[in-house]
Amino acid sequence: MRTSRQRKWVGIIVTAVMLALLVAPTAVTAQEEPTLTNATSDDLLKVDILFVGAHPDDDSTATATMARYVFDRGAKAAVVTATKGEGGGNATGRELGPALGIVREAEERMAMRMLGIDLVYYLNELDWAFTTSATATELFWGYEEPLGNIVRLYRVLKPDVVVTMNPSPSGHGHHQYIAKLATEAFFLAGDPNAFPEQLEEEFIDPWQPKKLYYALAYGAAGLAPSVEIPTNEYSPSQFATYAELEAIALRRYRSQGFDAGYSVPPPARRLSPETFTLAASVLPIPEVESDLLAGLTSGVDLAPANVELEVLPAAFYVSQGGEVAVDVVFRNFGDTDLMDLSLSLGAPDGWTVSDASAPVDAPVGETVSATFTVGGAGGRRRDRLPDNRRALRRGGRRRRCAVRQQARAAPGHPAGLD
Repeated sequence: MRTSRQRKWVGIIVTAVMLALLVAPTAVTAQEEPTLTNATSDDLLKVDILFVGAHPDDDSTATATMARYVFDRGAKAAVVTATKGEGGGNATGRELGPALGIVREAEERMAMRMLGIDLVYYLNELDWAFTTSATATELFWGYEEPLGNIVRLYRVLKPDVVVTMNPSPSGHGHHQYIAKLATEAFFLAGDPNAFPEQLEEEFIDPWQPKKLYYALAYGAAGLAPSVEIPTNEYSPSQFATYAELEAIALRRYRSQGFDAGYSVPPPARRLSPETFTLAASVLPIPEVESDLLAGLTSGVDLAPANVELEVLPAAFYVSQGGEVAVDVVFRNFGDTDLMDLSLSLGAPDGWTVSDASAPVDAPVGETVSATFTVGGAGGRRRDRLPDNRRALRRGGRRRRCAVRQQARAAPGHPAGLD
């Protein structure tokens, strides 16, 4: 039999245990309670892939690819279109001109939503006529305003990969020119000296996209594909091939007759891979590519450390019979002196390039460069854009703008070091 003293101690112990049980959950809850975070524009707008085209439906050059990355790779994508396609015909009604542009904008937004893409933006340039001239397109659209608008979109949307059209001088001049602007914006968006008023007045920050690709679906015009993305494979999340997902979305472009041209299931000719050529990259470039997002998070084996190789053509492109000066610049940011380097530049078959540089030394922190003359394949010279090293006046500053491309005109012909 317990004494009164024992019962007293038992009561004290039971009371202590009960208090511990009551207090302990409160302490755990306080430790695990989530902290409220503030939303930023990046939570809404930051994208992995940005497609830049000239007209509604130009996204058809990469539709199946975007479906793959959005539905099954967890990527976020956006589309920028220069015009609203108001210069074309109408297969569904009588609307023409600006009224047709309203129709085609609605079609594009609906088509992109079917691919999981909600962000669609327009530069509101005029779809004035079909032309094969990029120079004529520049006369209608201008230069600094559309370029600045694309730079702004890069800085706000922060894409890691930009896909645009083929700027080669063949096909639609609108396609050529929007690709030229998208390429120049790729190199300007990360430069605080380019369009500085966007930073000072709009409070946005510079942003450097990591990779730039040209879509080749409307014609390669001599460019060799560096990556092919299959369309005949099944999407595990949608239980349809990427070609089927493409067709379902593109059939929404009914005013252009796409509902007749895209069927489900797609014919064999619609099952070909979508092809792209890597035009520029600030990441190391693997010898063989199979993924537009490669290197963004995983890196590339045997990547050079703390060095930068830059290629600066004096003109955006050159065609048959023309020549262009190209600067190759090498910077050593590492901690090891690099000696007896030879800078060289490659080009596709039929083109000419001046000889490699004499051996040079690149000590730590130093920059070395060489200028090469690249000659186009023989023949009649075609329409060519003016030298793009034009001065941009922004905020009282003048800046020389050059298209700084990795010289990858064809696989196996990069700018390089010996």
